[in-house]
Amino acid sequence: MTINSPTRVAGPYSGAGNTATYSFNFRVFAATALQVIRAYSGTEITLTLPTDYTVSLNANQISTPGGTITLPAGNLPTGYTLTILSSVPYLQPADFQNTGGFYPEVLNDSLDRATMQIQQLTVARDRTVRVPISDANPALVLPTAAQRANSYLALDGNGNCIAVDAGATGSPTTIIRQNFSGDGSN
Repeated sequence: MTINSPTRVAGPYSGAGNTATYSFNFRVFAATALQVIRAYSGTEITLTLPTDYTVSLNANQISTPGGTITLPAGNLPTGYTLTILSSVPYLQPADFQNTGGFYPEVLNDSLDRATMQIQQLTVARDRTVRVPISDANPALVLPTAAQRANSYLALDGNGNCIAVDAGATGSPTTIIRQNFSGDGSN
């Protein structure tokens, strides 16, 4: 089989209090190869299979990849979101023997698994802070935990990550946090 879609995430689905079943359309090898995240007001919780959700996989993951997850506790409340992610373990279980038979399906599954794992890493990479590829030598290693404690993360004159002690020269004297809300069009 080929992996024809880079999608390894379904959602986020917005809760309206009327739905407990949510679909995903990417291939997985087992129900345990999913991660389900419920979020509310900025807090994310990773749900646990089978306590917090159950999985129904489509019978033929090659021709009809995906399936559904169901929340046994009931409908997703208004204000909550639900996101389904691929969580294929970073393992390679196929073992090819020199004198063994050749089974194209085993080889295809191995290549599909590797592609899925690369796609998962791409999803994670796309959600990180990055610098332009033309930035030749970015020094973005954070200081140690002891150096970061009670400090602000900042960038020095060369664009490198530093920790600035609160109250030190050059540190902000005031930090203003603003919360914005809208009605979906403003």
